[in-house]
Parts: sequence; structure tokens; C-alpha cells
Amino acid sequence: MALHLATTATYAYKPLAARRIRLLKLPKDVDSQCQLAPTLVDVSLDTPPAYETVSYVWGEQIKSCLFNFSFGTSVPVTPTLRATIERLRPHCQTCYLWVDQLCIDQASIPDRNQQVALMGEIYSKCQRVMIWLGQDVHHSGYLAYYFNDGLPPELQRKTNHTRVSSSRLEQPDAQSFVRFLLALTWFTRAWVVQEAVLPPKASCFLGPFTFSIEDLWAIVVHHRAAERYFVQTEYSSIRQHPGYFVLNEIMRLRQQERYRSKRTHNPAICFYHSLSIFAPRCMTTSRHDIIYSFLGLQRDPRVRIIPDYDLDWSVVPVIATSTICEATESLNLFGMLHRKAGDESRWPNLPSWVPDWSRRLEAEPMVFPRSWMYFKSASGMAHKARKSSGLPASHLVVRGKIISEVAHKFPFSRGSGEPLANRHGWDVCSYLNIRRLHHLLKKTWPNDTTAPPIVRLLKVILADGSFTLNQKLREHCSEGLLDSDMDELAATYWFLESPVKQEDTETTDRPKMDDDDMGKRATRLRDHARVAWGRQLIVSRDWRLGLAHITAHEGDVICIVHGSKVPLVLRRLQSGRYRLIGQCYFESVMRGEEVTWGEDDADEFILE
Repeated sequence: MALHLATTATYAYKPLAARRIRLLKLPKDVDSQCQLAPTLVDVSLDTPPAYETVSYVWGEQIKSCLFNFSFGTSVPVTPTLRATIERLRPHCQTCYLWVDQLCIDQASIPDRNQQVALMGEIYSKCQRVMIWLGQDVHHSGYLAYYFNDGLPPELQRKTNHTRVSSSRLEQPDAQSFVRFLLALTWFTRAWVVQEAVLPPKASCFLGPFTFSIEDLWAIVVHHRAAERYFVQTEYSSIRQHPGYFVLNEIMRLRQQERYRSKRTHNPAICFYHSLSIFAPRCMTTSRHDIIYSFLGLQRDPRVRIIPDYDLDWSVVPVIATSTICEATESLNLFGMLHRKAGDESRWPNLPSWVPDWSRRLEAEPMVFPRSWMYFKSASGMAHKARKSSGLPASHLVVRGKIISEVAHKFPFSRGSGEPLANRHGWDVCSYLNIRRLHHLLKKTWPNDTTAPPIVRLLKVILADGSFTLNQKLREHCSEGLLDSDMDELAATYWFLESPVKQEDTETTDRPKMDDDDMGKRATRLRDHARVAWGRQLIVSRDWRLGLAHITAHEGDVICIVHGSKVPLVLRRLQSGRYRLIGQCYFESVMRGEEVTWGEDDADEFILE
């Protein structure tokens, strides 16, 4: 069916009408030793036959093989596709396959534009996706144990680990096995994400082994859950493995697809948040595909990002960002702006208001996706797209009011352990160093007034509980941190900052907490405090406290901007325009208290 290059007639693709796709029709072979050549058929995506899709790694881009169709025609394909089809064809249950390399005319940009725009639907409507993870198999004993006869009993039911059971998973061969799975090349490619998320069923093929993606995830979760009992001092959690980030988000989105009808689903937010997770960790051949390969995850009907491979790749993120802002009348994706300076960028000269999706997040968004935080600093006024004549696409016009100015900034002390990698282990006290901050505030504060108490300072540093990965806490903190929350978090901070010593004579005044209770409280504090990572404490000219990005400095203005749930810090440029520094938390404005103007009375800011 797929042979090395020979002299055959090249298959001639014909243009497709709107909402039409091609499927590879596999004839039912009477003789398994002599497979008949398949054909490409043109079908409507609205009424297609039952079909399956294929997810695989293209590998080398040189198409050194031929894929033969019926009637003596063929197309050049990569060796990886040849191996993929040969392995998966016997498992096709519908006799119809959708394979990107064959079903899209790769030589035609119009055809690529048209079909890439439909790929979300193509994968959503298939019966299942067959995921080819590759032929190379390591740790075959573990693979046989987990997959030959279904999952073993300890994975079929929720099993609590013990120190004994965990010690087996801490052994080098067990660790090497789970890392082998997460290091498979498939997890590094951008296109495979929507290919795995959208289909109702996902079957994985690795060498001779076949298993569901849910079974693969169950193994990873089983190993992850045992880590709390590991005794190795230099152990690196699998949570920090790039493949874990990708698989974890794939499984979260697959679950979300099953419950899309629930009211809590917010498709626009999930798209750009997922883009921030996947894009920096996944590779693409075309720079356009850093965004285009994830468009199937964009389920908000208001947003239409049209693939166009004729565009200069550098304008793709600008168009995507402005399209989302305009369609949703929201600027909340500005929470995705702050990226790690050490990461290599594929877009080195982006406007200040456009996220560099190719780099990892440096700071968490103030408005965390899937949260119900009360923030509404603009009092519900929406972003209305405005076009000014003569302005290039790299400029964005927003409206609002300047409410204050940064007068002082106080960076946090850099501690060890980055929270974005591990929320359980980073040294929150060394990073925040609240005693030092409070001392600096007292030195800065006017002599005739009292410096803010530490509880007020902590509330600002935690942005009133805006960030947490815990679903129950998101609901609990939707109206901000209660006084009882603040008392508990402050007590936890002091407990962590000054561990109990046997010879300490003042321990009788310390709160009594057992290890489990202290562990939960410490995890909550670290969780909330992640919002401070990559940010600093600021004081305005009217002596209010705020939390802003580390690049903010004295003289930057604090603005209420329509369409943003939180204030924004802007920097005036000599041109009269502004550079967006980022979101901020700022006292006495987060519920819209500062808004005294109507939509038509707002000032205009041009961001570049």
C-alpha cells in the first residue's frame, strides 16, 4: 500500500466545496496477505459516514515513500505515515479513516486553510481516534503487566498508597518506565492535542500494545499519587515533566468535552488558557501552527480565528488576540501576558498587549480561568473595539480612566523553588519575606499615619484569594478572603516561617496543629501565594497597596479599563501612546468602587 518512491501517476487533488472533507476508504480485504489499495472519497462533514481519525508524529519532513491509491495513483508521504497506516489499518472498525497527510492537499494553501478550519469538527465527529505512539518499546515487562489483560486490580479501583506500596514505585526501573511513557515524541507535537481531546474515544498503540488514553493516564496518576511517600532527597516529581503537563491538560479537556453542556463551562477562557499551557511545550514545523494547531479547542461561537497560511507568521498572534478581545468584549486574556524571559521566543517583537504563546507563563493570571472571583473593577463595562484611522494592526485602542500612579515598588525576596513547578514544595516564606516588606513599608509611610498592618499586607499579596487550583476553594473565595481565612493564612505563614524548636521556650503561645492539618494549610497558603510569583508589592501616590508585575516602576499609571475585570498598569511613551505592563490587584477598586463615569465619558488609550 505504501512503498518507496517509484514511477506512478501522482494523485490529482480536486478542490472541495464548503464543508466537504476527504476520507480514506479502506476496502475490506478478502486476503489479508494482499491488501487492496484504498481510495479517497469526498463527503459532507454534516452527514459523513462513520469514520475514525489517526493521530501520529510526522517525524522527518522528507516524503521518501509513496502511498498508493486505487487506479494506479499515489502521493508522496513520510516514512512515519507508512508505518502508522500499516500498524493501524487492521484495527480500523469503520473502513473510513481521516489522515491529515492524505486527506488534505498539502501542496495547496487554500485547501490547507479550508481543512484546518474544519479540523475541530473533523475530530469531534469521528467514532474514535487511533493514536500511534511509535514502534520503539522500552520496559516491555511493565507494559505487559499494565496492558496485556486490562489494568491490574490496584488501578481499577481507588487504592490508597502506603509507604510499602510506594517504595516499589520509587525503584529506578519503575521511575524509568513512567518517564519513558511521558517522554514519547507524540507528547511534544502541537497537532496531537486537539486530535486527542475532541474524539469521544481515544485508543493508543505502542509497538504491539493497545490501550485507551484513560488507562495511560491511570498509570501516570498511580505513580504520581505515590510520590508523597518517596524518601529520595533529589527526587524530581513527574509533575514537572513536560509530557505530564501535556497529558494532564489533555485529560482535563477530554473530561470537559463530556460536560460541555454544564453552565460552568467557559469556552473562550479555556481556549487561551490551554493555549498558554500547550503552545510553549509543543513543537510545530510551521510557526503559524503555534496557534492554528489548537483552533479545534476554541469552542466559543463568537470567536472566529480563520487560518491563513499566506499571512506573515508574525501577525498571527496579533490577529488571534485582537479577534478574541473584540468578539468577547473582554480583555481578561491580558492575564496571559507575562512570559519567562529565559524561554526562546518565536515572536520576539510582539506588541505589549499580545501574549507570546511560544513561551511559558511567568506569572499566573489575576483572573484565573474557571474561577468565579468577584472582581469587576470596570463595573461591568465591556471592551468595545475601536478602529482609528492610520493605526497599524499592532495597536489596540482601549477606553477607561487613570485612577492613580505607582509611587513605590517593593520586589519580593527570591526564594528557592518555583511554584509553577510544584505548589507543595516552594519556600513561600523566603519568597514573600513579609517581615522585610512590612519593615520597608513602615520606613516609607508618612510619619503622621500608621503603616498598614501585616494582615492587610498579606491580603494584597494574595490578591484576596484570586488564585487557587482547588475547585472548592475557588467557590469559597469567590467573594474574597474572609477575616477567618486571613487569620488562618497569617497563622500558617508565621508557623512556617518559624518552625518549632525543642528548646523554644515560647512554643506555648503557638497554635496547636497536627501534621495533616498543617500540611493542608501550608498547601493552601502556597496555592494562593502563587499569584505573587513574578509580581511585586506597589504603593500608589494616594497610599493604597497593590500587586503588579515585576516590570512595573515608579511613574506607571494604574487604570480602570473597560473589559478588564482587574486594573491595568500602563506606561506612558513619548509618542503619547502606552505600553501595557499587565494586570494588577489594587485596593478599593476591585468591586467597581472607583467607577464614576459612563461608557462615553472614558478616556482613550492606544496600546502598542
